[in-house]
Amino acid sequence: MEQQRLNGEEALARAAARQGLTLATGYPGSPAGGIIRILSGLGTTTEVHWSTNEKVAVEKALGVAINGKKALVCVKGVGLNAMLDPLTVANLTPLTGALVIVVGDDPGGYGSQNDQDSRLLGRFLNLPWLEPADPQAGYHLMQLAFGLSHAYGLPVFLRITRSYARQHALVNEGLAVPRIKPYPLLKLVAPRFVPCPANAVAKNQELKERMQALAGQLSTLDVNRQSWAEGTTGLVVCGHLISKLKQVIALQQLAQEAPLLLMQSIHPLPVDQIAGFLTGLEKVIVLEENTAVIGHELMAIAAKHRLQLNWQLAARPGEIFRWQLAAILSKAFPGLTINPAIAGPVEEKPVMKNNCLDCRYDEVLDLFDACAADRGATCHYYGDPGCLVIVSDRLYGKFALGGSVATAFGAAKASPEIINIAFIGDSGFFHSALPAIVDAAWQGAELPVVLLNNNAALTTGGQEHPGVANGRGAPLSYEAILSPCGVAQYRCVNLDQDRDTLRAAIAWLMGGTGLRFLQLDITGKA
Repeated sequence: MEQQRLNGEEALARAAARQGLTLATGYPGSPAGGIIRILSGLGTTTEVHWSTNEKVAVEKALGVAINGKKALVCVKGVGLNAMLDPLTVANLTPLTGALVIVVGDDPGGYGSQNDQDSRLLGRFLNLPWLEPADPQAGYHLMQLAFGLSHAYGLPVFLRITRSYARQHALVNEGLAVPRIKPYPLLKLVAPRFVPCPANAVAKNQELKERMQALAGQLSTLDVNRQSWAEGTTGLVVCGHLISKLKQVIALQQLAQEAPLLLMQSIHPLPVDQIAGFLTGLEKVIVLEENTAVIGHELMAIAAKHRLQLNWQLAARPGEIFRWQLAAILSKAFPGLTINPAIAGPVEEKPVMKNNCLDCRYDEVLDLFDACAADRGATCHYYGDPGCLVIVSDRLYGKFALGGSVATAFGAAKASPEIINIAFIGDSGFFHSALPAIVDAAWQGAELPVVLLNNNAALTTGGQEHPGVANGRGAPLSYEAILSPCGVAQYRCVNLDQDRDTLRAAIAWLMGGTGLRFLQLDITGKA
């Protein structure tokens, strides 16, 4: 098969398409969300669609995987947080099919509300965790992940980062993937897919045994690579930083200068291989982004084997750039020839696509500020991530998606003299705002809520949600949903209506009592 030039997400999508998936789903977000978009355009028999949130996505995928078929879920790093509840027990129920979960972290927080390192959650879940160095490795590891998932009955994670997703490289789609020897003790013993107090401890022990066996299997596969140079300073490089390292220096030259361990298996770690690598070294430099997850585990392995080593953990908040790798290598190995074409700090700063250029939320908040001034009132605005990101400096609070309603409710209890207003986006409404709205109605909240309706998940590229047509089901009505949820006070206006109409609607919202809801339909700038 001919080589093709693909970016990281394209490589993963094309590899997944070869698996005969029954379902590919997720929630919009970058990186990782592009995989769903690409899969939908490949013309496969896979059902590909967006879910209302990440928890729903993984639960649907689990339904596929416990019935002998294959599923793929793609979410960004913060989306993993919403999936934790089912995953903390899904690891206990051996699958009969296969499930791969792609998690896109965003070191540097270029398009996210935080700079989290999801690898820490991978250890908490105690599930296999792979991290490809480049698009070719991603293509290989996606297929390997499905093989591991099916053989061991476990969901398998693939972690990518923004810089991996954007890297372009030639990918050979014809390379063979090794067959995985099945774990021998996966039996259909009732209740297999029902973790409960009666079997929780036994299932947890069985999970540990499977993970131990999987670790041994990983050590036989071409996932982690190692050189045996004679130096006493070893270098450990993790995930996509391997690809960045290759652009800084020729690996062949580096491998002759220093013992080198390139790691794409992040959990479980190949302990015996690592211990062998560390033996005889005096110093170890560990290159990984954001958190020293691998570095600290390597230190624990060294301590267990009574190895006295000096450590340099290069992890730092945010992304590690090529110019920073060049500085680390030049200091540690002065004789190396560094690529002179490596860009400096300014040139390597990423340029992010801005999906919010047509956003009119400043215009919206200007209207609310004017109405507040008319009343002589103080307003605090609470928003959701994604939607409202362009006016973050004008918000009083913004935490998790769907969280503005509950946060504003709490604020109203603490500061009733202030008009605390919750702003939610249309995608966020379906994602996770509904439970908070139901709670506010049930608690008799004094709360104004504004739905900013763009008819798409615009911040992430215009993906669909249940409020718009998708070719399978009819769009859902916000008013029809809210009425049985206890929202009796509801109005809908369009931002393009005359200003008197808009100001009257906002005055009704600010001056009313109880739980009231204003749907504000918004089109792009002319």
